[in-house]
Order: sequence, then structure tokens, then C-alpha cells
Amino acid sequence: ENIFQLLINAMGWSMVHSLWQGASLYIILYGLFLIFYNWSPDTKYKVAYFFQSLIFISFITTFVKTFNISTGVILPNSTSQEVFYSYIDKLQNSNWSITKLFPYMVIIYTIGIIVQTFLCIKSFDWLKKIKQTSSQIIPTEWLNILEEIKNKHNVSPKVCLLISPRIESPITIGFIKPLIIFPTAYINNISTDEAEAILLHEIAHIRRHDYFFN
Repeated sequence: ENIFQLLINAMGWSMVHSLWQGASLYIILYGLFLIFYNWSPDTKYKVAYFFQSLIFISFITTFVKTFNISTGVILPNSTSQEVFYSYIDKLQNSNWSITKLFPYMVIIYTIGIIVQTFLCIKSFDWLKKIKQTSSQIIPTEWLNILEEIKNKHNVSPKVCLLISPRIESPITIGFIKPLIIFPTAYINNISTDEAEAILLHEIAHIRRHDYFFN
């Protein structure tokens, strides 16, 4: 059996197992939120990200383990090599087996990754254009509010505020040098209090490193 087929089998089994793994972790997470309902939003956010990471780790672990078993690097406990490979051969050559669907599943999965990668690159290009066309002509009151918030919440002084005519709602971009960008139309349409509320919201994204994790 060639390496390509082994990779397909490992990926296929990883996708199948990810269904119950993801469902199990979601049920546990939901249960934790019900039990510890008084957790702060920040704590819930961090716990949710932790469980999301566990789903990814489970997928990778299943892939590596399945691939190693297929190549004979490791064998399941209490299973001889002869019995194990006999079972695999029977499974793959039966009239119907889920393994026969693996090539199609992997193709669809790969197409999904390619599409998402393309959309991600397109999104980064769009953000780059927004950054290049943004202006630093900001109302002094907004800049003062931003400085107060940064000092109060121990936020990096590198955080800057810009305005752009290319967006319709506030966004935060960048990880090393975060930028908060307001729509140009906000200058004459929102009050100082509203600007402060929006800045607090965007600063919360920066403190949680949402741009990096997302």
C-alpha cells in the first residue's frame, strides 16, 4: 500500500473520529458553562478557546496514531500484527466500507482548505488596502480617550486609532502593532461617549488577542 493511500486512510479516520471528539468536547464545555454560570465573559472565552485547541490536538493525534498503525510503526494493544493486518485487509475489501469514501471525503476537505486559504489571503489583501488608505486625522477627544483607556488597562502604547472611508463599522487589525479603525462617517455621527464605548470594545479584542487567534 503506497504512502498516498495511507495518508488518505489516516485523514479519513481522523475526520470520522473528529465528529464524536468534537461533540464530546462541546458537551463537556456546555456542561462547564452550566455549572460555572458565574464565570466572567473573559474566563468563558479562554476556556472555549482551550476546548477549540483540544479539538485540533485530537484531530492531529488521531491522524498520527492512525498513520503509524497503518505503516506498522505501532500496533494496537493486545493485537498481533497478523490479526491486525488481516482485519484491515478484510475491512478495505468488503462490499461496503466507510474507507471507500475516504478519497472523496479527503478531496472535499482539501477543496475546503483551499477555498478558506484563498478567502483568508483575499481578506488580508483587503485589510492591507484599508490600512494604506486610512487617515490619522482623528478628533482630539477620541485620541485622549484612547490614551486614557490604554493607560488604565495596561494596553500596549503601540495601539493606534485611524479612520477609513472603506469600512462601515469599526475593526481592529494587527497583532504586533494593533490598529483600531473607525469609519470616516463616524466623525460627525457619534458622540464622545459612543466613541469611548466602541474603543473599550475594540481594546477588549486586542487584550484577548482575537486577531491572532481568529
